[in-house]
Amino acid sequence: MAKIDYSSLLSRSLEITKSHKWLWVYGLVLAIFGAGSGGGGGSSTSSSGGIPKEVPRELPEKTAQVLGQATDAFRTWIANVPTLNWILLILGFVFLIFFFVVVGLILKAWAKGGLIAGLVEAEQGLSPTLASTSPVGIAKIKNLIILSLLVTGITFGLILVLGIFFLVPYLILGNSSLKVVWTILAILFGGLAFVLALVLLAMTNIYAERLIVLRGFSPWQAWKKGLKLSKGSFLPTLMMGIINQAIGCSVGCLGTIILMVILGIPALMVILPVFKGGFHWPGWPTIIFLGILFLVFLNLNYLIRALLTVFNYSNWNLFFKEIIKEETSNEG
Repeated sequence: MAKIDYSSLLSRSLEITKSHKWLWVYGLVLAIFGAGSGGGGGSSTSSSGGIPKEVPRELPEKTAQVLGQATDAFRTWIANVPTLNWILLILGFVFLIFFFVVVGLILKAWAKGGLIAGLVEAEQGLSPTLASTSPVGIAKIKNLIILSLLVTGITFGLILVLGIFFLVPYLILGNSSLKVVWTILAILFGGLAFVLALVLLAMTNIYAERLIVLRGFSPWQAWKKGLKLSKGSFLPTLMMGIINQAIGCSVGCLGTIILMVILGIPALMVILPVFKGGFHWPGWPTIIFLGILFLVFLNLNYLIRALLTVFNYSNWNLFFKEIIKEETSNEG
């Protein structure tokens, strides 16, 4: 079993992440793909001497009448739209979804390939840029997408097999008292088996991606080799995953809280006057200012996630190097 110096590995990853800002672009792509004076709304009621007594009684009737008219108009409009137009609309919507899914897969595959290659350059003391790493990412898009589809298919297959394995006996038992026992066993052992299988699949995918990018493996060869490496170094890989998750959750949550405090204070100072003397809609200057604060929060949050992504991938790259080195020495 490989002995990993996790503290040294984390320190090196932190240094690489801070020093090579071009890699943040890939991290950002991966992070994205995985957030004046008011108007006259309140013044009219205060100066009118109260709401007329007739309004509460008439409001439900008038509301129902307006809604009914709107519903009838909507139904009439639907009925007048030709069937061909509906078919074209649905096909266009489906195509749009398919287009964005494909674009997302391509961008993620490109970013993964470029980032993994760029981290190797950085680890070797070079200065990775988009120009030096992007060709690698482009060259590996096809195989990385195939690997992604392969892992997705295996995951769904696993869910199907486990579902059939535990569901069929449940149905066969009918009203038998053993049904309760089987349900408890299915939840305990089936849930445990499913979680372990997902962990093993995640490990396999991490190894397989690097085997494709750094060793030129085909998707199926990379997956088989990745599965072998995952089983052979299960505990060290699990520990690396736990460390990455712990750092990601703690830094990500802390960063979000800090951003909310820093940006939330000016937001509260601007929004609180809106509620003075009864709620009234804020003016455009207030809305624009809040929108800017939201965009700043969103972008800074994505930047934190991008940095964590680069750091995470660097950890796995360095870890992968140690595992391969250990395997090579054992075979020798």
